Amino acid sequence: MRLTMYVFCGGVALCGCGGPKVADDGGLPNDSDTGGPCTTRWWFPDEDGDGFGTQDGGADACDPPFEGYVTQAGDCDDGDGSVNPNAPELCDGLDNNCDGIGSDRGLVTFWPVSGPPAPVEGGLGGTHLELNDPGTLRLCDGAHTGQLRVSAAGVTVEGLGGAALTSLDAQGAGSVVSVEEDAELTLSGLTLTGGEASRGGGLTCLGAVVMLSGVTIAGNHAEDGGGLNAEQGCALTAQDVTIQENHADDLGGGARLEEATLTTNGLSLLGNSAGEEGGGMYAQSSLITGENLAVMGNEAPLAAGLSWLGTAGNVDRLTLSDNLAESDGGGLFLRDARLTAGAGLASGNSCDNAGGAFLLSGTSTLTLTNVEINENIATEGAGVWLNSVSSFTWSGGGWLNNDPDDVYHGGQSWALTGSGGGSCLAGSCVTN
Repeated sequence: MRLTMYVFCGGVALCGCGGPKVADDGGLPNDSDTGGPCTTRWWFPDEDGDGFGTQDGGADACDPPFEGYVTQAGDCDDGDGSVNPNAPELCDGLDNNCDGIGSDRGLVTFWPVSGPPAPVEGGLGGTHLELNDPGTLRLCDGAHTGQLRVSAAGVTVEGLGGAALTSLDAQGAGSVVSVEEDAELTLSGLTLTGGEASRGGGLTCLGAVVMLSGVTIAGNHAEDGGGLNAEQGCALTAQDVTIQENHADDLGGGARLEEATLTTNGLSLLGNSAGEEGGGMYAQSSLITGENLAVMGNEAPLAAGLSWLGTAGNVDRLTLSDNLAESDGGGLFLRDARLTAGAGLASGNSCDNAGGAFLLSGTSTLTLTNVEINENIATEGAGVWLNSVSSFTWSGGGWLNNDPDDVYHGGQSWALTGSGGGSCLAGSCVTN
């Protein structure tokens, strides 16, 4: 039995246009197969339902040969409904609009927790973008300009190509990234630069939770906390983070912490400077824990590397090297503070007065395990300077070429070269 179907063309019923039929010879339908004239068109399989099909598998027929066939081709990924010639280009590493241009350079897109992605038209373009809903903001490779203000929990900001290829420049308009109280931000793969603020030129955190991964904070300026400022209970985590060549007029060239917590798994403070104190970091009433903290090549009149006031730290693999202070504390200055550190190096730090590598005042405590203290320079206490009420204990490690002495304590210099451990307390030093 043969079924004959009709369509109306100009009011005239024509047979054979009701749907494709396989001809007797297995080919596409023609006039003789359908019983009459037929105006055909190409149909293309559309598996993802976005209205565009793929060229492969196309059929020339009057009607769709199968369900899900459409008349428009050009889909370069028929398994993804967000990819087709009419789709907006997103910062996701895909050729969303199928124009054959794979680069997403300069694009910025926000993915809310629910709903479709929203391209930021024209990129940030020097604007101040408010992130007050949870979701993910992606910045593709390129030198972006603008600022971010985060006021919601559950916000992620990521540079798709990593910090070496993706930067955000505030162009002196304020902090590059501001994180407000009770917000939660995960920031990765991005360089923050060009910030100019009273506190936190690159990033400022006020009572929020901030997780940094693969981030570089460089070339920023502030009165305090040139690169980063964390205070009012801010909980900061830093993994593979570099804070480099930032400047503060007063405190904390690289970073300033006050009543904050810092957990590090790879934090480098490199070549930062402060006008008063804490070239690498100034920390007050804070807690610092973790591993792989490197403080190198920083400068300040006082406490070139680290300045800790009322702060506690427990750090494994600490490196203090080549920090330069004009007065006291080349490497680390502890005031009513304490540090326990293991498996590290304090080398090449210098100051014009006391405490080339470590300076302890108030009721401070320093405990070092397997830390080498080498080639530091000061007028007194090239390795360690401590007053009579502070305490210093060490085990393992070694002392080498500190000029003019290894430790200054109780009004005299102590040479500890070759000692594998000991303690300095109440005016005297005892070696094991």
